Amino acid sequence: MSGGKSINFYSRKDFLKLGGLSLLLAYLSACGLISKKKQIPVSFAGANSKRGHLLRSPSFPEQSTIININTLIVGGGVAGLSAAWQLKQQNFSDWLLLELEDSVGGNSKSGKNEICEYPYGAHYLPIPNEKFSELIDFLHQNQIIRGFDAAGIPITTNTISAPSPKNDCFLMVFGTREFLQNLA
Repeated sequence: MSGGKSINFYSRKDFLKLGGLSLLLAYLSACGLISKKKQIPVSFAGANSKRGHLLRSPSFPEQSTIININTLIVGGGVAGLSAAWQLKQQNFSDWLLLELEDSVGGNSKSGKNEICEYPYGAHYLPIPNEKFSELIDFLHQNQIIRGFDAAGIPITTNTISAPSPKNDCFLMVFGTREFLQNLA
């Protein structure tokens, strides 16, 4: 046909090569000579919306106890934990932190598997220089900075240094558990 599209077929030789390769791969796989890929478990992490909606549900339990407290911190994310830390630094003890989830941390939580620790949310902060004395003190008190090298660069633990797109260095900080142990 003139003007029509031509249909390309594999030659008999190409078809036999492809068939032979398929049979070889099937044989190698059946013999266990080709390793199978590991399955990576995947799940979503974050706020439990069902638990949050219970607060406005008519079936929510009645109030059973009244607590008188000077300062109430609602939420154990970065802001709530920072507020609690500041109060503790001022030797103020009449405060209570409430968290809806099973553990505090908010989007600063991290997870761990047999290979490594990993963040659920952003865990980045610039590596501080000597001008940020309050941040350095905070990181020292929470055992993130263990000291300084001869050039004055912080020596860190429980962190990974990573370059940013602008080639500044950032710390990826893990370890909400360690922070809470220091807060208690």
